[in-house]
Parts: sequence; C-alpha cells; structure tokens
Amino acid sequence: MSRHIAITLTATAVLATACAGAGDGECADCLSDHTDAPDGGPGDAGDGSGDPAAPTIEIVPTRVIDELADRITFAADGAPRTFEHAGASVELGGDGCPVVHKHALLLRRDHGASESPENPVELQFRVRADASSGVDPDGGAYRVRVRGEVDYSTGWLSAAGADGLFTAVLDRAAVPDLLSAGGPVEIEMRGRDLDGREVTSTSCVDLRPIAGPVEIEAPAALPRFSLMNRDPVSPLLDGTGRWPMIQIRLTNGTPDPVFAQLRHSAVTGTCSKRWQKWNVLASISTGTQSCDSNATVCARPDLEPVVDYDDYVDCSPTIDSAASRFDLRVAVDGTAVEECAGCAAGEYRLPPHSEAVATLIAVDVPGLQPRRSSEPEETYADQEVTYRTGGSTAGGCPGSSDCATMYVVGNVQSRSGCTRNAEIGGVLYCTERRTYKMVRALTSVSAAFDQLSIDVSAVSLRANGETTAPTGYDAPRTFDGYIWATNTGSNVPDA
Repeated sequence: MSRHIAITLTATAVLATACAGAGDGECADCLSDHTDAPDGGPGDAGDGSGDPAAPTIEIVPTRVIDELADRITFAADGAPRTFEHAGASVELGGDGCPVVHKHALLLRRDHGASESPENPVELQFRVRADASSGVDPDGGAYRVRVRGEVDYSTGWLSAAGADGLFTAVLDRAAVPDLLSAGGPVEIEMRGRDLDGREVTSTSCVDLRPIAGPVEIEAPAALPRFSLMNRDPVSPLLDGTGRWPMIQIRLTNGTPDPVFAQLRHSAVTGTCSKRWQKWNVLASISTGTQSCDSNATVCARPDLEPVVDYDDYVDCSPTIDSAASRFDLRVAVDGTAVEECAGCAAGEYRLPPHSEAVATLIAVDVPGLQPRRSSEPEETYADQEVTYRTGGSTAGGCPGSSDCATMYVVGNVQSRSGCTRNAEIGGVLYCTERRTYKMVRALTSVSAAFDQLSIDVSAVSLRANGETTAPTGYDAPRTFDGYIWATNTGSNVPDA
C-alpha cells in the first residue's frame, strides 16, 4: 500500500470517529461529503472537484508547398529525378479545408527522387495534461476518412511525437486509399493522458494528387514523301492515308498509370501542285473485223483531251479546309492503341513505366488530287504503267523493244477503238485497233505547313477523372518548317 493511500485511509478513519455521534448537519467534514473524490481527500484537483483536469489538444499549423508549379528533371530512363517545389505555400491545420496539389509519386515514402525542399503533407497536434497525470507519450494517434462519410478509411494510426507534440502523416504507406479518396479528407487526431483519458480534434485537407510527371520530348519531323522514290502517296488522295509528319515521345517513369489527353494543332499552310492528263499507246492489234454486225467495232477510241499543268496551281480544297484530315496515332510500348475505354475524348492510358509515341499523320489531302476542283473525285493509285513509245509495229507491251514504263500517282483507264478501216467487197471492216492508257498523274507537290504541335493538354490518375495540367514543362511541343516539296523527275514524261 502506498503512502498516499495509507494517509487517505487514516484521514477517513479519523473523520468516521469524529462523526460517529453527530446528528444530521452537525458535522461539516463527514465521510459522506467526500465519497466522490478519487482519493477521498481535498486539494487534489485544481477545479475543486478532486479530479485531475482532462487533457487538452491543440492543432499546430504546418505548411506544405502546392506542387502544380514544380520544376522537374528526368533521368535517362524517363523517371523523375528531381523536384524543385516552386509553388505557393499552403497552411494546414487552420480553419476550412485548404486545397493542396501533390504528386502521387511523392506521396510514396520510397519515391527515390530528390526534393528541394522536402515537402511532406503533415499535421501536428500538441497534447497537454494535468501535472498530476502527464501526457501518455504513446497515446498520439490519428485516423482518416473522406469528408461526409461515416466510415473511416483507416483505423487509428500511431502518431510519432515527443514532449506532447505529435505528427499525423498523410502518405500512401499510412493511408493506402489516399489516391482514390475522391474528395477532401478529415483527419481526426487523438491524445491521451497517463490515466487513460482521451481528447480529439479534427482538421481537413483537400488533397488532390497529381498524375505523373510525364517526360514529354520535343517533336521530331519524320521523312517527307517523295513522288520519285515510290512512296505510297495515293492514299493521301483517297482519304486512307497514314503519312507520318511529326511525333513526340512520352515516358511515364512512375509506378502509377497516367491518363493523358493528347491533342494536335490545327494544320494550316500553303499548297500547290502540278499534274497532267494524257493518253499513251498500250498496244496495237491488226486483222479484219466486220463493222456491219456491230457498229462499235469501227468506233474511234474515246480519248479525253490532253491537259498539261506545267505551272503550279493552288490545291483545292486547301490544306486547312474541312475536307482535309490530320489525326493522331498513338503507340504504347510499340503497340498501337486507341483512346481508352471510359476515357474522355483524346485520352490515352500510359501504364506504369511505359513509353508512348504520338504521331501526327496525314489521312486525307484531297487538294492534291490531279483534277480540277470542278471535277468529281476518283480513286487514285500508285502504279507502274507500261506503254509503247512507237506505233509502227503491231503488238502489245511488255516484250517489245519500243516500250517504256512510268511510275504514276494518279488514275489510269484503258480506252480502245478502231484506228484504221477498209471497205472490202462493199463491206466495212476495221483493220487496226489500238488500246490507249488514259493517265491522270500528279507530277509535283509544293506544300509548306505552318507551325505544327502535339501536346499533352491534361493528365489524371483515373479514366475521365479530375485533370490537371502536366507538370515539369512550360510550353507546348511545337515544330516549324515541315514541308512537302517533291516531283516525279523522269518517272512521268511530258504530256
């Protein structure tokens, strides 16, 4: 039995003896007057009740830097290397629910990057207790829930501290559901004295995790097409093209997926072309065919007039018209992908530790078609056309010494007809037929494009989720000076 208890018992015994013969109201210090006191004696509590004062808790303001304005460098593999926090400082622990943008990566304790300065999301609270009891050094704790929810996302988590000052840390090790909270979070903080009495207080942080960062390289120009080098140009005339113009490379070097919204600039510029329409001889056949039974046998070849645009004419429709089409194509780790399911328009999923290539492609440039703007569109092809260079000997090509070939980006149609006839015994006969190739070909292209760009307009951690501007760079990725300037050389003879 302790000395304190012994003294209490002795005082109780004396009071009992003194009051033994007293009537009601005759004893001012009887035992019945002290049964509510913890130790049965006066003077132990500052409030006169005999109880030590209950502990109190005070939230101590802390500060964190909003990370939307971070300056970031990347390692060779695209992983973020350094974060220089240059944004506004935000106070936590006061009234309201302050908004804080914080990289999801830096909410990991093992993120591996360097920060200047260190920027943890922490709340601090001080617990004070009656001197007769004292603060429990192991009693600091906190738990987290989404504001407005009944259930907590965590149980009580131990808060490190000393001398009554404790720290509640908001990171993904302590709060695994921090990225998926979807709203402001409340942090309930708890302190305790050595007698086990507890006190709590609640604060709020509107923590908004940032996706990435993603390393976004400058755009690179891709090879221009050539009419002379057998590049497949005709799909651009038919609306099925995939001619790559510029591309950017994106690297998600973080362990979290990034949903990136990609966009390209409007494609504008000037464009002109040269083209020809002419007829070349393909074959000659001889023999006699009566025209009496079928008058078409003796009909002349239905050839169109020759057109030779040796001077450039403007593309019509123009490059920047609604008829022209330029799209993005995206490949992730070498595999072509479409916009992700459930995503916003133009949004693509970049898995953890992945590389994506976004390419601006020309799909349809009808202004390059070898036709007048008043003429209807046709189907065009890239093809070799064999034709005769002399017309004195019957026969077809190939196999004859007077034949040549041309590489055509355009349209080729065959037309046949009778080129010689004779009357024999009063009957009209066709004695020679010729087949011509009617060739409509593109011979030169000159197109100069205005500034082109492919950019990441927004990033998020979830499909169609809350977006932020990508961090780590401050300007759209642009390219100047992309051109198409090419001709057929000697592939197509003059009309």
